[in-house]
Amino acid sequence: MQRFSRHLESVSNWIVESNKGDRFIFLIDRLQVHARSLDGGCCSGADDEHQPFGVSARPDSAPILARSLAFSFRSEDAMPSRIPLDPKLPKAFDATPNEARSKAQLDQWWDRPYGLTRPDGRIEVRCLNGGAWDRSTHLGIADDYDAACALAEAKQAEWLRFREQPRTCLDEGRVTVVRQPQRPDEEMLELASFATAEAATEYLRANFPEPSSSR
Repeated sequence: MQRFSRHLESVSNWIVESNKGDRFIFLIDRLQVHARSLDGGCCSGADDEHQPFGVSARPDSAPILARSLAFSFRSEDAMPSRIPLDPKLPKAFDATPNEARSKAQLDQWWDRPYGLTRPDGRIEVRCLNGGAWDRSTHLGIADDYDAACALAEAKQAEWLRFREQPRTCLDEGRVTVVRQPQRPDEEMLELASFATAEAATEYLRANFPEPSSSR
């Protein structure tokens, strides 16, 4: 048992040392080992049914074992999604009422940020997301492509939090809680109706608290 524990420790140390600086997390599943292996201090090929992928647990096989059992996943600080850079946009893209756009155009461009390279080399980030009624929304300007991707992800997420937040409106003497359409081809969604503004406000506080800013 003690020798086997040292073997696993060797594998763990190899994973940590060989992947320092990488943006990946390595997850190793439970290593099933036959009882005879623990007693004998050796994992032979005869125990393949108890050895995932049929790999021995000798210290000198640590790289093989790690590569066999390791699955890479993006870490929490993973690279933002890649946005299209200087894409070919539909004709009159920034001079068309959103309600007049085709379903195909909305499917392709709605809530999908993209970048436009400026004469000075910086990148303007824009997105057709309802921030303007007849054109794409200016999200900001970044110094390079990676920064543009990060800006697009952050600004679009901020906008979505705002757009999805329910609102109140007065409708025939009642206060109705609604969520605005999230796309031009969608309808407004009625969530609840109350006799007073106070009741509607309490409903919103209980069910849809205002997003807190982490900045």
